[in-house]
Amino acid sequence: MANWLINLNWQFHAEIWQNCRKNGRAAIGWSNASDDDLADLSSYQKAVGYLKKIRPGDRVIAFLKDRRLGGWGVVNKTYDVNVYEPQLAPGTENEDFGRIIGVQWEDKKTPPNDKASRMKPEDVTGFTCLSTINHLSDEAFERLKKIIEDESRWELIAELFEEAHDDEYQESSTDGEEWHSPLRESALRRIIAEDLTK
Repeated sequence: MANWLINLNWQFHAEIWQNCRKNGRAAIGWSNASDDDLADLSSYQKAVGYLKKIRPGDRVIAFLKDRRLGGWGVVNKTYDVNVYEPQLAPGTENEDFGRIIGVQWEDKKTPPNDKASRMKPEDVTGFTCLSTINHLSDEAFERLKKIIEDESRWELIAELFEEAHDDEYQESSTDGEEWHSPLRESALRRIIAEDLTK
């Protein structure tokens, strides 16, 4: 069993997470292009590579924007390259988010669909978030799960907003590791590209 942190929010599109929770799935971005068409994109390769590794029984945490957690669940269906079901409505910028896995999201002791749990800066320790999908240790998963279950941290998603950052993402040092808050898909792709060149 493995644990994963998946970014399920892009810019202000909270409906990505809301649709994923309602329909029992997690989804990642990138357009509905074939694997061959996107094979030269390192960020795509990394995200889809992780997606293909996720197995039934693995646990996932929904990471929203700027240290917000939507919920947690257990994977019940693997990624199928022949299935493409976008989470955002046609006409929405980057409406794809159609590469999916099945997830049984936990309903007890988790924020309702219109809320999320806020992490404190000091909560961001013990893991690094450098891509759309990130591996978590058991200890990090359990710690984030407790934050999700803490009702004092729940707040309406409508009240969650991103502050303007010149470089589109925050950086903070935690336990000697660099951590990037995945605020935008474009920022994630740039971060990953930079990271892979090191």
